[in-house]
Amino acid sequence: FLINLIISMKVAEISINKFNDQISHKITQLKSFRIANSNASTLSDMEKMRKDAINCLRVVKQLKQLLIEIENLKARTKPEDHEKFEQLTSKRKQEALKEIQMYQGQ
Repeated sequence: FLINLIISMKVAEISINKFNDQISHKITQLKSFRIANSNASTLSDMEKMRKDAINCLRVVKQLKQLLIEIENLKARTKPEDHEKFEQLTSKRKQEALKEIQMYQGQ
């Protein structure tokens, strides 16, 4: 029953800041893996390409989980705080979705 408690925006902002930082970090990781994979493909290093693909998949799954968690957090805030919540999270959510789509489009 604790999960249904409404939380204040002030409390939610702590998690929002962590969310934004984690999304930024995961996107940097994906870009790094993409560059490494490109270099490995140039060198025909199939083992390195396989490892990078596994790492990318893991990071994409983590991004998806972060998006689910932030939506669950939003659901626990007051409806009148949803607009501010979106202002604080929408940029990173869009970046995460773009990276996920980019990965899935490969």
